[in-house]
Amino acid sequence: MADGRFGFAPMAPGKRVRQQSGWSQVPCTEKQLIYGGKCISLNLWKYIGPSRRGCEMNWQKLAGIMCVLGVTCAQAAEIVVNRLQMPAWVVHANGVRQALAPNMSLKVGDTLQTGQGARVELALSEGSIIKLGALATFRVTSLIAPEDNKGVFASALDVIKGAFRFTTGSSQKSVPRAIDIKISSVTAGIRGTDLWGKSDEQKDLVCLLEGKISVAHADQHLDMDKPLQYFVAKRDGTAMPGFETEDEVMNKWAPQTEVSAGHGLASIGGKWRAILAAYKHRPMADSLVRKLDEAGFAASLVQRHQPGGRVFEVALNGLAEEADARYAGQQAREVVPGLTLKVSPK
Repeated sequence: MADGRFGFAPMAPGKRVRQQSGWSQVPCTEKQLIYGGKCISLNLWKYIGPSRRGCEMNWQKLAGIMCVLGVTCAQAAEIVVNRLQMPAWVVHANGVRQALAPNMSLKVGDTLQTGQGARVELALSEGSIIKLGALATFRVTSLIAPEDNKGVFASALDVIKGAFRFTTGSSQKSVPRAIDIKISSVTAGIRGTDLWGKSDEQKDLVCLLEGKISVAHADQHLDMDKPLQYFVAKRDGTAMPGFETEDEVMNKWAPQTEVSAGHGLASIGGKWRAILAAYKHRPMADSLVRKLDEAGFAASLVQRHQPGGRVFEVALNGLAEEADARYAGQQAREVVPGLTLKVSPK
């Protein structure tokens, strides 16, 4: 069956396959299929073929395999939740609000919100990392994939409130990018750098840690290329550049956006879970999941069969270490009194 996302379909051995340039004949053995003009082993087809988990997972496997084999692959513009300390939420463009969880993908129009003591780390598909502190509000305004923008990853991001840090790893600095981050009244144009900023009741501030940025505020425009140089726009209307000490930036500002191990850290690949309740009746478990979701804790429900009958467990998953599971579980118990707490590896 063909899939428009890839532009190829499985065919019988030796049959012609439709390419963008027309029909082509690919000589394959009887134990191979044709994909994208290439011969694929039937054993590989078993790996990517239909499964109980559904077609979407299989197409993801197929996409990765095709990239390895040399079939042209499109790089999607994407922002994924890498790590977080709860509570945190995402409000989708349609107004639906849900608790944030590791590996969740943010779309254009999504607004991310963090609660008291929370931290969130986001990974951009071009290799950069965005970190958000507590009580922050962050919106994805636009995302444009490189293949749709002459090879340049482009994005517009809006830090409405709170502290943030944007970092591009040394191995990714050569990637063409055009990212604009609006910090309330100040906009920073980024091509590959490390910067920290914050918007609060008194001011909007952006501080360059490494690299170069261009800053715009009202009718002011400034190119910044010196470490620890900052630009601040105060609520009284004054705006000016300046320099801050390394001690102030690294010991007082930067920790506001850093995740903290042992404090409820959830991550992609986290192997610990905090089990909060077990019910014999599913509606009670569903009700708890909803309460936790509203409070910014992404809980899941698992049905288990025990000697006394089936039970429905409600748990926080993906926690990095045992200490994180205990911390997050205790947080949830403060939000919903009366919960139990049991931690275990997955």
